[in-house]
Amino acid sequence: MSVNEKVVMNFAIGQWFPRGQARLKDSLIHHGTDCDRMFFDHYPEGCPSHQSIPWGFKLWSFGEAIRRGHRYALWCDAA
Repeated sequence: MSVNEKVVMNFAIGQWFPRGQARLKDSLIHHGTDCDRMFFDHYPEGCPSHQSIPWGFKLWSFGEAIRRGHRYALWCDAA
């Protein structure tokens, strides 16, 4: 199976972030983007928590995008 070169990423845990992530998902669907999505609502295995490494989940997400074969990655916050 071929991987889309493009991916949009988002990490949303706690507070209002899951609602923002839902809006982002809806917006991508509404506008018909031609990219994959990597949206997280929990810390995957190997991903540092914000408490252990502030904002480390963002860097981890880019590494995960590379590992999955994506060439272009766009981070979108969920606030």
